Amino acid sequence: MKLMIGAAAAALLLATPAMAQTATPAIPASCANFDAAPTLVDGANATRAQMNTTSQSVETWRAAIETKRAACQTDIAALRAQLEAAVAAYNASAQSASQTLSAWNTEVTEFNGRGETADTRERRSALGVSRRDD
Repeated sequence: MKLMIGAAAAALLLATPAMAQTATPAIPASCANFDAAPTLVDGANATRAQMNTTSQSVETWRAAIETKRAACQTDIAALRAQLEAAVAAYNASAQSASQTLSAWNTEVTEFNGRGETADTRERRSALGVSRRDD
């Protein structure tokens, strides 16, 4: 019975995802601190010179944002590939653990079905426990 409880506990521990991971992942530099939009003039009251200057500022800003967004998109694709590889490795490990635990439970059931039980000394010896009265 203790063996079955141990096997069930092991299965539970292996199937539970790591919940202690609370650190916020770092955002790539290409995806952070985008430049703020330039201040826009009021078209109803602006002069042509103000409109031209603002238009140049907006165009410069737009080009910089597009360049940075393209770099961010490249970094996102790389992170997505890493994530997919990590998920695949995790899933493979979970499947392997599940298969191993299932096979172990089958072996335990077969062993228990034989009706064999070890005496107390054999169990203590197998566990590395010794007592003075042995």
